[in-house]
Amino acid sequence: MSHSNDPNHVGFIGLGSMGFGMASRLIHCGFQVIGYDIQEKTRIKFSEAGGSTADSPRAVVELSQCQVLVVMVATAEQAFDVLFDKDSGAAVRLPRDAIVLLCITAAPDDATRISHSMSKDLDRGDVMVLDCPVSGGANRAADGSLSILYSGGDEIPDHAIRVVEALSAHRFHVPGPAGSAFALKMIHQILVGVHIVAAVETTGLAMLAGMDLESLEREVMASSAASWLYGERVPHLRDMDRPPYSSLAIILKDLHLVISAARKARCPLPLSTVTQQTFLAAKGSGLGTHDDCAPVQLYLGNRKPPVASDTTSTISAKTIQDLLIGTHLAAALEAFSLVDALGLDRNIFYKFVLTAAGASKVFAAFGAIDTNDFPPNKFEVAQQIISNLIRALDAVENLQCPTPLCSQALNSLLATLPGHRQASPE
Repeated sequence: MSHSNDPNHVGFIGLGSMGFGMASRLIHCGFQVIGYDIQEKTRIKFSEAGGSTADSPRAVVELSQCQVLVVMVATAEQAFDVLFDKDSGAAVRLPRDAIVLLCITAAPDDATRISHSMSKDLDRGDVMVLDCPVSGGANRAADGSLSILYSGGDEIPDHAIRVVEALSAHRFHVPGPAGSAFALKMIHQILVGVHIVAAVETTGLAMLAGMDLESLEREVMASSAASWLYGERVPHLRDMDRPPYSSLAIILKDLHLVISAARKARCPLPLSTVTQQTFLAAKGSGLGTHDDCAPVQLYLGNRKPPVASDTTSTISAKTIQDLLIGTHLAAALEAFSLVDALGLDRNIFYKFVLTAAGASKVFAAFGAIDTNDFPPNKFEVAQQIISNLIRALDAVENLQCPTPLCSQALNSLLATLPGHRQASPE
């Protein structure tokens, strides 16, 4: 049954782990949502949760006559297909002056390409296409506390803002053309990828050292080494029969996007590259269908972690914290280097990250740091972080456990902050 162009009617394409939570949240907030997912069992589940479903992206629009269409698929190519496929694409049936929210992680050029296809190829200049990437994971999607960036228009209609507000606790309008929000979210994924591998690498080390992971987690999260992703991933690593988190394929896709953009800008991303190679090694080891915690198997290999009482390892909670703090600082510097290389707003990026999955206490403490204008007090803190990282890596070498990411973090800090080369560890 067809509806009038009621702003409370929302079309939703892509009911995956985050999309399902987002669409369900809109229902909870009083929107009438018609959704589509390629998986029939997911559509059935959504119907049971109170939503309506359609059997194609085009049917979503035909049934709802929605003024706002949310696209929450895995890749830009999937977004292009659900909008413009000649047999099932939604775009040709959009009502006049409709708004499309692209809630995906994609390259800035993807937003330009989709906007161009909408306005030029379909002659639908009346349709506003906003890049509207989200961050926060499935739990925050379900309770409406996501962080969202959006760009592509200076004056966005109230009914579109209402949808964004229903989904998020933190919203950031990024000035500039279509793709500006995609660019900042893409760079944010540097922090996501590095923080995941840092958590995995240090947890693998802790396992081999026979440490109590639950106690270690509490100590890390109460210290300056805390990050949002450490708190999310370590319980999963500790108890691998928990439901899986985000897939390995998703973070590999995101890292490919950001590394490709950095190469075009001639901006080095050494930590991101080590992170990408770590995930690729896990995929090549037959773990490609696992979630993004899979690389822990690379650190453990065939070695069995000792019982805590049987080990005389010199690795302590302080060692783990120093590895994480140094790596988080190097990741923050790397992310800001690409923000600057692409001419983006570092203050919006900083505020967004504080509320998003890439947040860490180190990132919060150092602020929107500029290595060309490093405040003396923070320079001294960075010097101590480097000294602590050197000592931690020396201790790790005695255990003969690989820590490629944390080791690269030290190299990056020494290269980025050359004044530290003369600073000897205490």
